[in-house]
Amino acid sequence: KLASWVRLQEHRTEVILGSSTENHDAAGGPSTISIRAAGTEFAGPPKATLRLDDVDIGEISVTSAISNADHEVEWATALEHVADYSLSADIGSCPRTLEIKFLNDDWAGDGKTGDTNLFIKSVTVGDKVYYPWQFKLATEGAGTEDDDVFYFWRSGTVLVPLEPSADCIVGDLSSPNDMEQLR
Repeated sequence: KLASWVRLQEHRTEVILGSSTENHDAAGGPSTISIRAAGTEFAGPPKATLRLDDVDIGEISVTSAISNADHEVEWATALEHVADYSLSADIGSCPRTLEIKFLNDDWAGDGKTGDTNLFIKSVTVGDKVYYPWQFKLATEGAGTEDDDVFYFWRSGTVLVPLEPSADCIVGDLSSPNDMEQLR
């Protein structure tokens, strides 16, 4: 909080001296979310919905997923087919949390091949890249991070906490309540 308060004071000094006239609250944010993903498919490609700060952004379908309906496919082989899937969105200037929900865990059953799984290598929001070790699993037992990949083997959700920019922190600390807390 102290570093944020210092940044707020620097910003105020810039405005007073006339070296900065920008309005941090009006600044637009990134407009693209990309997911670097692969998977296996049984009855269809893996699908996921994205929500940003509780607002639906859209759905991706991982069309690069390899079918394992007729034969077993090693996850390492599936990862050779990683591709980027992007959605345009009005992200705003201070996004906080991206939610990724794996929708279609289709499984052929015990002793049979065929399973739909989703593998995520990274998520990019604007120009910031987030990796699986930064994700927070919201649905217990839905998957895990291993070897720089998040593996979804059950339908479920991960949360990607987004790093606020310095301008977002300045905006957050501009309110009288936050300034009072720093005193």
